[in-house]
Amino acid sequence: MTAFIDPLSDERGPDGAGGGYTVYWASAERVSLSKPLQRFLIDAQFSRLRPILVTTDQAHVSSFVADAFQAAGGYWAVSHGGAMFDAFRGTRIRSFGDFWAPRSDAVSEAHPSLSRLREHTTPSFVFDVYVRDRADDRTLIGGTADLLVAGLGGGALERWGLVEPLAQRWSHAAVTESMRRQMPVTERHFAAGGDGSAVSLAVSRTKSGILEHVRGTVPVRDAELAALARDPRGSLAAHPRVIDTLRELAETSRVNVALLSCGEVEERQGSFGRLPGVRRPEQPLAVLLGARAVRDLAIDVDALAEQHDVTTVGLRRAPALIVRLTGDDPLWYQLRAFATDLDQERLASALAVEFATGDAHVGRS
Repeated sequence: MTAFIDPLSDERGPDGAGGGYTVYWASAERVSLSKPLQRFLIDAQFSRLRPILVTTDQAHVSSFVADAFQAAGGYWAVSHGGAMFDAFRGTRIRSFGDFWAPRSDAVSEAHPSLSRLREHTTPSFVFDVYVRDRADDRTLIGGTADLLVAGLGGGALERWGLVEPLAQRWSHAAVTESMRRQMPVTERHFAAGGDGSAVSLAVSRTKSGILEHVRGTVPVRDAELAALARDPRGSLAAHPRVIDTLRELAETSRVNVALLSCGEVEERQGSFGRLPGVRRPEQPLAVLLGARAVRDLAIDVDALAEQHDVTTVGLRRAPALIVRLTGDDPLWYQLRAFATDLDQERLASALAVEFATGDAHVGRS
């Protein structure tokens, strides 16, 4: 693979629309989270520059590249016929500044194929979870990832690493020791299974212990579940696998909040990730609020249950809540309605991140 960082791309002129950016050019048809690409993202974060990945329009980026760029608020452009296109929309960009400051007078020009909805994708479960734990020698990192992957139908995680290729055998003890050496704020650690399941983990110190952030995707292999995932009415949210997995998570971990969604991945020669082109947006399926979040939000459980599909887990006096989006409205409308029914001031306070990670410094403008 030919890859290099554009030395002239850290400008703050008109093309940057008031903010700088830095560009990583990759010519390979498979782009993995290599050490140079990881260093590029870290440098962009600390320099407060928008990271931009440029590939060919045939490139396949790994799930870990997609995860890392999403966390960094990055952008993806593809080169075709001497022009640049937005990899997610398939529309032409005249400058990188068009990503965050599109010109109102610009004439939209579509890529010959990437502007059409991709059809040959694999449905996947997508999870984003925050879990609290003690900061002592008995705490091991990795159990939450295993639980979620197995509960959602994925194969066992097999290997892990800080960059691709993931060269180390999956081990809670080894991952924990690696993270312990990096505290109080760790880099993201990555883990994968042979079936395409992909997980990223990071840990930071809090005032009372540690907070583990786990993100991941699990390809849906079951034909029945795949059909439900493609149902625009959101039928997948009502499947027992959703509530069973979240219930087990609530019963075995000190969860702050967990969001379970349905997305898509694409496979090429055994590698899972995504290709450029328009895809269906992720759709939320369920939210888990841990007992502490329920308390901090002062939720009236009975009142909330009158408007939403609510299941309580744990102690009656200190329950966790699972809210499945099984209503008739579009899924994002249901999630917005659920959030609106909560006390907004308390919600902002409860969801405030009390630790600094690499995800917090760079975002889309």
